[in-house]
Amino acid sequence: MGRPTDNPRPHSLTIRISDADKRTLEEYCAKTGVNRTEAISRGIGKLKEGDEAAPDEVEAIQEARQEIERGELFSHNEVWA
Repeated sequence: MGRPTDNPRPHSLTIRISDADKRTLEEYCAKTGVNRTEAISRGIGKLKEGDEAAPDEVEAIQEARQEIERGELFSHNEVWA
């Protein structure tokens, strides 16, 4: 038994994620100083907030993510030139 907590986490979960998702998770953890469990818990909390994107927003996000993974990035100056 660990130390007492107001937010017990008795459940264990094993998942498989892509390299890109792993990098995103690690970068978030480094930036915010939280561990992976807390980062994932925050992500799940976002799902509960009911702040769902419209289908066209989801599609645009997925397309942008694929472009990023392919290395199709533009600098700020290129976009606003």
